Amino acid sequence: KSCPRCRSPPMVGDAMCQGPARDPSAALGLAGDIHGRSIGRSPVHLHVRTALLALATGLGGMGVVLGAGVASTALIAVSHTLSATTVTQRPPVVTLHDGSYAPLRQPWLTVERVTQVQARRRMALGLTNPTTDGSIWDPPRKADMVANAVAAIQKTQRHAVEQGNPKAAVKAVQRQLQHLVDNWKQYIVDRTSDPSNPTNLRYQAGALCLVVADAVDMHQAGDLANLMAILARLCSRDAKFRLMLQDSMEGQKLLQAVEARMLRPEVVRSFSGRQIVRVFWALAKMGVRNEGLIHGLGQQLSRSTVLVGLTAWDVALTVWALAKLQVADEELLDRIITHAVQNRLVDTCAAQDVSNLVWGLSTLGVYEPGLMSVIADHVVQDNLLYTFTSQGVANTAWAYAHLGILEPELMAAIAERTSKDVFLSTFKAKELAMLAWAFGTLDIVQPELMRQIAAHVLVPRVIGSFNAQDLAMVLWAFAKLRLTHEVLVAGLVARALKPGVLYSFTPRELAMTAWALGTLRVRSLPMMEGIASRALRDRFLAYCNPQAPPLACPCLASAPA
Repeated sequence: KSCPRCRSPPMVGDAMCQGPARDPSAALGLAGDIHGRSIGRSPVHLHVRTALLALATGLGGMGVVLGAGVASTALIAVSHTLSATTVTQRPPVVTLHDGSYAPLRQPWLTVERVTQVQARRRMALGLTNPTTDGSIWDPPRKADMVANAVAAIQKTQRHAVEQGNPKAAVKAVQRQLQHLVDNWKQYIVDRTSDPSNPTNLRYQAGALCLVVADAVDMHQAGDLANLMAILARLCSRDAKFRLMLQDSMEGQKLLQAVEARMLRPEVVRSFSGRQIVRVFWALAKMGVRNEGLIHGLGQQLSRSTVLVGLTAWDVALTVWALAKLQVADEELLDRIITHAVQNRLVDTCAAQDVSNLVWGLSTLGVYEPGLMSVIADHVVQDNLLYTFTSQGVANTAWAYAHLGILEPELMAAIAERTSKDVFLSTFKAKELAMLAWAFGTLDIVQPELMRQIAAHVLVPRVIGSFNAQDLAMVLWAFAKLRLTHEVLVAGLVARALKPGVLYSFTPRELAMTAWALGTLRVRSLPMMEGIASRALRDRFLAYCNPQAPPLACPCLASAPA
């Protein structure tokens, strides 16, 4: 549609409507200043329509983003007199420069409402020196935010040393890091990819690691646990931080300083059980596998005076973290499991605790049939399955099958739960494959469940996301249970024949697939030729074991969220 102001074509990119004002702003005497600029994932494409957004005089020069969605955004430069407007067909939104939208339900907004929204956002982010000449304000970058945090920490450290108050420095470190966590997504990416440039995020992140490392000696046990938890959340916000902690010299220096401080005798003895669990969780989230630190803290956690304070949540999270890091500390695991059984902590486990616990035990290969039986009874008798997420159900079924522990009542309850209330439609491709593989491994025939699994696998968006492992697990499960489903098999074969898919199969996955097709008597010449072609290239057969029984498939489930 044409612009209602000047009847010209819609505005795209840097084009701007210059026609006579025929919108509600003219009646109110407001002047518009709309600058075309790409803020979201697409260029600016605005229609001046019916709703009016006005900012009060007191916010002179503040830049705001207004629009109706990611595909319809604009950067409005507010003049020092009164603001201008953009109008859209849909209810407008007020947002920051990173594209995170906060929808406002009323299509017409009062001046006071917009003023409050923008002023609150400005104070929360600590934005300073907005332009006052009506030009477009350049939003702050992630690297700038980190640089400000470094400067604030250094300043507080100097004052703390002068005044002999180390607690002030510790609070400053945690306050600045928490500010980064809370506001990370509100800022845009750094300006340059040169790691030696001060405007680069990696450069500033390295400086942050060094300044935090210098303050670690002022931290006590509780402070160290909080520090690790905040760093873990920061790594979850941005993969660059996780990679830097694992690979860079600055990140290693910070981790070494934290380890040295934690393992000091007077510090490690002051850790509580909950604080150690937080450290383990943080290490797992950051992907930092430090066996020395885990062993040192594990010895403190194994003490009876510390164990007594652990809850079911603590036990489950500890086992999950050790499994995530692939650290099988047998002494620590034995003490934790004994504590959980003796104190009947399983009876207080929530759905996420059960999922974390059984997934962790299975991943670490800890065979505890007594504990697994108690957990199964708790899930079934307390009707806990109806509080599980799709990932929790898939991980639980996978864990029992991976350990070879058959709990008929639990598996029947899982089959019943997943067959009701369209719950199965919430499963992702990996979760569907894990569920089918679990029933196939335990040789439990549930025709209705498997029929529904097949129906959901055949949904285009689901089967389109199947990888080699998912294909092999589902085909193998149906073959193991001797369940024929021609449409499902045809769909999975077509997916496997997509370019590049067959060449992503491992030897075990390819063997499982070939065995399943043979068992189901599927005569697909293109598929078998593709399998043969894959096996004969790149010395593929040299990596195959002489015998790889499908029942021994060690497919690892995805870790719980």
